[in-house]
Amino acid sequence: MSDPLPKAPLPRTLRALAQRFDLSKLAVLEIGCGSGANLQHFSERSLGLDRDPACIAEVSARGLRAVKRDVSRWGWSQDLGRFDLVWISGLLVELEEPRAFLEEVGCVLEPEGRVLVAEWLWPESPVAATALSCLVPGGRTTLTEPENRRRYHRRTLAADLGAAGLVIESSFNHSLPPGALARALDSFWPPRTIVARPAG
Repeated sequence: MSDPLPKAPLPRTLRALAQRFDLSKLAVLEIGCGSGANLQHFSERSLGLDRDPACIAEVSARGLRAVKRDVSRWGWSQDLGRFDLVWISGLLVELEEPRAFLEEVGCVLEPEGRVLVAEWLWPESPVAATALSCLVPGGRTTLTEPENRRRYHRRTLAADLGAAGLVIESSFNHSLPPGALARALDSFWPPRTIVARPAG
């Protein structure tokens, strides 16, 4: 068996997350883990899901745990156990039935657990969204991505989470470096991480 690949630097998205949660101790389920770039920074009790066998193989080469699951199909959560954090990044916009998916997330979440959703939240006005997309790096591509079935803003994301029994606890911008500029832009800059908890 080959040695695990060395750890890469902490991505900016996770740097913001690590200020709020102890990622080295909590069990994290990363849905859509890809090659394991984020998963490598979570505790050994963490697990990645992906539908691409090549990604699962790459995660295994890193010495990490991952299983093949297609989360667009009902029953994807079976036999996974429960986790402190469920991490979902850029996935909801691609799903045909995000509410059904989010309902099943509850099956793998500890009672005091949290769901972390990293997503682009746009202004409700299409004109404002288009204008803002010209200012944000990667914004125009993301706004017009053919694979994206929907454009989320805070109200619609809150509605999808609410239908699954989840409420938004907090949100923060994960794409801007710390400083005065980040504080000025934080309230409307689209790439955000939403922290949600069970409504009960």
